[in-house]
Amino acid sequence: MLTLADHVRNNGPLSVRDALGWVMRVALLVMEVHRRGLTHGKLHAGSVEIETADCRSAGRVLHPEEVEADPLYFTRARAEGAPPTTVDDVWALGVMLYFALTGRMPFPRGIEAAFDGDQLRPPPPLAVAKSELDVMQPVIDRFLSPEDETMILNIEDLVLGLRDFSPATADLDPLPLSSPVTRRVEAPEPPAATRGAPREEPLPSSTDAPPSAALVPVAPPAALLDPRSLLLLGMGVLLVSVVGLVLWLRGGPTAETTPEPSSAAVAPPASTSGASVGVAPPPVAPAPSSLASGAEPPAPVPAAPVGAGDLMACMAPMLPGDAFKQSRVIADFPCHTRDPKEVMLAITGALMKGGGGSATKAAREWSHLGWYRLAAVAVAKGHCCGTDTPLATPPLLSTCEIDAALALLQETVLHGSDERVARAMEKYWEAVQCARTAGGASFFGVETPPQSKDAAHFVAFVSRLRTHRRSAGHQDDR
Repeated sequence: MLTLADHVRNNGPLSVRDALGWVMRVALLVMEVHRRGLTHGKLHAGSVEIETADCRSAGRVLHPEEVEADPLYFTRARAEGAPPTTVDDVWALGVMLYFALTGRMPFPRGIEAAFDGDQLRPPPPLAVAKSELDVMQPVIDRFLSPEDETMILNIEDLVLGLRDFSPATADLDPLPLSSPVTRRVEAPEPPAATRGAPREEPLPSSTDAPPSAALVPVAPPAALLDPRSLLLLGMGVLLVSVVGLVLWLRGGPTAETTPEPSSAAVAPPASTSGASVGVAPPPVAPAPSSLASGAEPPAPVPAAPVGAGDLMACMAPMLPGDAFKQSRVIADFPCHTRDPKEVMLAITGALMKGGGGSATKAAREWSHLGWYRLAAVAVAKGHCCGTDTPLATPPLLSTCEIDAALALLQETVLHGSDERVARAMEKYWEAVQCARTAGGASFFGVETPPQSKDAAHFVAFVSRLRTHRRSAGHQDDR
């Protein structure tokens, strides 16, 4: 058998079904371990052995006395020297799931870059690695995003949450441990009402399988998917948001629209020592070549002669097919300007006119790009005009290296491999996290924190453009 880490590095990320399945089977074992007043303390993709990618095939978890701990899976408290707790095991399972789905670690620059004081920056959205993984983002947020109010901190909630999200995991069996060696590890002290005497028991193994008795009843976790996030925006709301965007672009941001970074931001969950959660710097595994999948076909351009700088002609390959169905737009792309707002205004106006004032899918997608709208402008300008006149960002954001992140994203989307695009998107994600902390939300025209759904819309935008460029003979040669 190969370890899960070796299998992913050799064969690429697992399917959603198998990634969830293997993590569930490890979690079922860990749940029994925690019930015995113990923790594993050394969970990582290298401590899980699997026969095949199929989550129903044979496998096992290596006993903690037979494997070294991997600091890449540590919480911040553990990395600072605290003993392992049940929270550390749960955190490690979240890191393992992210790795199994994407082939890379959630915090590629390490714990120092992941934290702003006591606030953990969330990892790059799953859609950066593969657009289809966006459906899994609510699950990952519950593992690794401390700002998520339903973040999972105990193994029972983890198991219930996975079953709620994927009922197919309900009949999976727990993985066995490789040996029954007795090992006592510190676990968080339970409430006084349920506290009992310490127990010295062997961890379950392949010869001492966890019992199949009913689970101890626990309160079910909050829903994995917020029902409000599933509501479709009404046409009127969309039009108001688009008009609001135009007004913002024309009038500029005001002080009232820019929330100051809060010193009371929600800190990452702590282990029993009270320290914040984090992980150490990991290696980065290859990403799948999948950015061009799952995007809606680009908008058709109405038959008519167009010039080299025609905005509609050069934007159509990046947008959903209804972008210009109602009205032809005659306007030049503003290639001469370095002002992102001027470019945004031109594109937004073209979409409103091209849709005949109706709420087209193209207009919805453009309005929902959020923090990635600036990235979309940079990519569109590079495709339509070349890269000789880069966009200018304010000095306030110079420490966040937004300009460098935009230039890298523009160059890789136009000329690079899918792997390079994915890495450039990670750099941009880090830059906008920094920009938010620096108080740069007004420049981006947004008030909410960077969202994974913003990245998913941008991936679709980029995927259409890259498909178009490949069909036109452009090569991903850099």
